[in-house]
Amino acid sequence: MKAKISKAPSKKTVPLEEDERIVAGTLKGARECKMGLAKRFDKVEDAIAYLRDL
Repeated sequence: MKAKISKAPSKKTVPLEEDERIVAGTLKGARECKMGLAKRFDKVEDAIAYLRDL
């Protein structure tokens, strides 16, 4: 008796420009940058510490 092995479903790839969530987030980030709300960090460690505190 052989065990049935299921195949992994094929993943559909979508170009970044066509992913609505990424585009919306990018546009939101661009607006925040223009308004002066963007966060800038000199070191990666500072960015990680900031994200941990969220």
